[in-house]
Amino acid sequence: METQSAHPRVRTYLAQLDEALVRLPDHEAAELRAQIREHLDEAITAEASDLDAARILDRLGTPDALVDDALGAPTRRRRLSLRRFRQVRRRVWIVTAVVLTLFGSGLGYVVDMATQPSLQNPGGSYGFLARIDGKHVNSIDNVTGRELETAVRPGHRQGFVVVIYNPSNWPETVIGTTDSGLKARVDTPAQVGVSPVNPNFQPEPTTTSAYTLPATIAPHQYRYVLLSWRSERCWGDKGEVRGTSALSLRVKIGWFTHTQHIPLDNAFAMRGTRRSGRLATSKSCALGPR
Repeated sequence: METQSAHPRVRTYLAQLDEALVRLPDHEAAELRAQIREHLDEAITAEASDLDAARILDRLGTPDALVDDALGAPTRRRRLSLRRFRQVRRRVWIVTAVVLTLFGSGLGYVVDMATQPSLQNPGGSYGFLARIDGKHVNSIDNVTGRELETAVRPGHRQGFVVVIYNPSNWPETVIGTTDSGLKARVDTPAQVGVSPVNPNFQPEPTTTSAYTLPATIAPHQYRYVLLSWRSERCWGDKGEVRGTSALSLRVKIGWFTHTQHIPLDNAFAMRGTRRSGRLATSKSCALGPR
């Protein structure tokens, strides 16, 4: 009687074997059946797929062929058949182990890549892009931290530079930004660039040409990052202030690309001037910002 855990194909195969074994003496038939049953129980579990079970049974041979071998050479042929069966079973286990090992390694690689920490602004080094903006900075301390504020210059390129640190064990490549900068309109993004200069060894670059994109920041390295934009003519009224306390970068780590929102140690802000106020109320601006 077969146990309930036997695979359906095994039960069918053993039933066919019982019909073929009638050609053997009782003691030889019982011995051969016990050997075949023992090895099938080890090689084919109840959860095995039909395809895997069929392949193993095909390699073992039909019940009639096994009985024919037993009748022709009861000992030698039976041992050869069972030896082939054991070799097939061993190869199946080796291939399965290799596949599982490779899958586990690949999965660990992907998980490590996807869980790396984001870029950081460690503070301590910062400034506006243009020297004239840096000369007219007001440092304001409030409940949310320090804010560096300078005057807007409509029609001119303005921006700020911060130090960015890569705390991960992977190179992180900056490929763009989703920030619009401190402009009046937000429908066009600002420009971002990364300097090859390590802030620990050299002062910050003074020209925008020193910043490139895309640019890779190696693991545990520091780089200057510039966010710049052209302040629009219809920026806003005198005294109006626009600022930001975070930098949004599009970053690629291995196979993954995502947006990182990096809190800044100091907020950056632009305030409207008398000139920006006059421009904001002019007829050309009344038709819409340009």
